[in-house]
Parts: sequence; structure tokens; C-alpha cells
Amino acid sequence: MLTVSAVRGKVISVEAETGSASTVLIKPNGTWRGFRPGQHVEFGVEVEGTRRVRVFSVASSAERKDGLFSVSVKAHPDGYVSQFLHAGQLKPGTVVFLSPATGDFVLPKEVPDSLLLISGGSGITPVMSMLRTLADRKHRGLVTFLHYARTAEDEMFSAELDKLASLPFVKMVRIYTREPAQNAELT
Repeated sequence: MLTVSAVRGKVISVEAETGSASTVLIKPNGTWRGFRPGQHVEFGVEVEGTRRVRVFSVASSAERKDGLFSVSVKAHPDGYVSQFLHAGQLKPGTVVFLSPATGDFVLPKEVPDSLLLISGGSGITPVMSMLRTLADRKHRGLVTFLHYARTAEDEMFSAELDKLASLPFVKMVRIYTREPAQNAELT
């Protein structure tokens, strides 16, 4: 974890989100400069002397006060790193290799009063970062959040989405493409 310029992080926890997705909570070292909601990081693990690197979106709020951040990852059938972490092989205390956060799909610095956020499947992670940040900042405008998932069981962050839907500034629309809800607004 101690380096002059390289970003590293220590895994604090790995929690299952669904049957095929997990969230990794990370404590970055002092070279980490934070992120804007929506950005992503290169995430590397070393296994048997080989470093494997993939890119994952940050899922946590930019307003966390504890200095931690999270990435949420759906295990891809051919994805070495995603399978490694979802299968429980990534343990708390493991040091991971990180890049600085990058990407242009970000929450604007000046958030408009009305905002539409659209996501599908595991593409929810950068949008969750935005929505969590807006909730922590006590946003006063209207945020319409439209999310598509195959089924309710496939949906990441379901319990938290239920809570966020109760916020006065959030209009939540969730669509399950394989098991549409009766009388849903959209199908």
C-alpha cells in the first residue's frame, strides 16, 4: 500500500449483490485523488504471479466521509477478474492495483433541477454512484431514475433502490424485461 505514485487499495469487504454480482469495498492509499460520480477505475489483482486488470465503475457516493469507495461487478462467464472476486477468492485485506478514476460519463458539477438517469443491468453501477451522491447532497430537484433488469432477482441494489424511491426528489421506474410487473408504467 505504501508507494510514491501508484494507487493501491486494500479490500475491506466483498458482498454479494445478486447471484452473479458482488460489491468490493476498498480503502485506497494516499495517492488516490477521489472520483466524480460515474467514473471508473482500472482494478488489478495478482494471482499466482500474474496481474489481471479490468475496468470497473465506481458505485459508491462521492460524499462518503470514511475515505472508502466501492466497485460493483457482475461476474462475466469468461471474465477472470469478475469470476475471481465473485467466487469469494478476493479476500478482505488483499491489496489491489488501481488507476486514478477516469471517464467523462459523470454527474455534472452543476446539477440541473430535473435529471433523467437511465441504466440497464450491471450498467447501473455508475448511475448508482450518481444517485447515492445526489441523496447524500440532499438534492432538491427531481431525479427520474429509469432502470432495466431481466428480473427482480437479477437487479443489483434492490433493497437500496426501494429506499431511494421513497426520497422526495426521486421518481423510480424499474422495468423487468423477462418478468414484467402487472400494470407497470413501462414494459
